[in-house]
Amino acid sequence: MTEIPDEEVASKPIGVAVLLGLLTGCLSHELILIFAPDYLWFSVAAFIPGFYLLRIWTKTKLKSMNVIESDDLTISRRLGGRVSYSESFSNICRLVFSAFFLIITIGGNLIAISFPDESASIFNLIDLVDRFIP
Repeated sequence: MTEIPDEEVASKPIGVAVLLGLLTGCLSHELILIFAPDYLWFSVAAFIPGFYLLRIWTKTKLKSMNVIESDDLTISRRLGGRVSYSESFSNICRLVFSAFFLIITIGGNLIAISFPDESASIFNLIDLVDRFIP
């Protein structure tokens, strides 16, 4: 198998990882806020199913881009101190998903603790933004 020069490395599409992090964070915050407002911090547990959804999407995306690696190739790259495209893509997607999920979930929980119940919902924050933008 030929090596790709560093100048010709393919881009890593991470937009869906951002969207998945935002949606999972919003849904977990909203559902816990509606059904169990006394246990707000349990919304962080949605991290686990979100990671599984991200993993499924990552594997599907790699297959659609025809990036298929054998275990032998992955092990030889690791021994050589290099990271494969699929591994770096997966790591970047996990990092981006984690960042956006935690920003939404922890931010929403802190807003719910600090402000009255009516303003803790993400949907009320969207309405608040609409009021300030003419």
